Amino acid sequence: MYLISEVADLTGISIRTLRYYDEIGLLNPHHISQSGYRVYNTDDLDRLQAILMYKHLGFQLSDIKAIISKKDYDVKTALKAQLVLLENKKEQLNQIISTLKKTISYYKGDEIMSNQEKFKGIKKEHIEKNEALYGKEIRASYGDEVIDQSNQKYLNMSKEDFEYAQNLGEEILVKLKEALKLNDPNASLAQEICELHQAWIKYFWTDYTKEKHLGLCEMYLMDERFTAYYDAVGKGATKLLVDAMKIYLNN
Repeated sequence: MYLISEVADLTGISIRTLRYYDEIGLLNPHHISQSGYRVYNTDDLDRLQAILMYKHLGFQLSDIKAIISKKDYDVKTALKAQLVLLENKKEQLNQIISTLKKTISYYKGDEIMSNQEKFKGIKKEHIEKNEALYGKEIRASYGDEVIDQSNQKYLNMSKEDFEYAQNLGEEILVKLKEALKLNDPNASLAQEICELHQAWIKYFWTDYTKEKHLGLCEMYLMDERFTAYYDAVGKGATKLLVDAMKIYLNN
């Protein structure tokens, strides 16, 4: 058993951070002593190791919590998956380094470089992170061929389309936060968000249908990781989006 101060000394994580992890339900101590001290066991340290690894890989705390709180979560399997992610990240970093070197040569006038090449490393990193977070679920729902085609379309995206898609995604979140004040799926702003979301999806899907889009939106409510993404702008934002999309896509 370890007191919170001992865990802090052992891992280099501040006591304040450990308390915060406890508050948000990410890492709860094994028990609280009669004196009010947080006491951790070996399993807790294993969980903390996984948290820190995912955090190092760039995952948000809400996403980490969703991953390690799943009923079928297994530490050994997770560590193996993290190793794969780190190896992929190493490959991505090598790709980014190569891209930067080409970019430097490009600006020196030594090499011709397409917009696709400039963004290939970054886009590949986005795909790998998305696969780690949602790959199992979306592949089960849509099949490997559909997802592979979608990923390839994303990799081939031009600089202009890439930037526009990124801006669309951000605009959806901004307007969703505003629409939540009224919380009416029939409202013009809510329906405008649906139109934006449809345009955003079409940048990534090679075979768009309203049925598939509606299925994706329903997954938003069934999977807490998707819910956490949209609810980051306000509790109930995901439900508002899904309710509005049902109206929009059925019209």
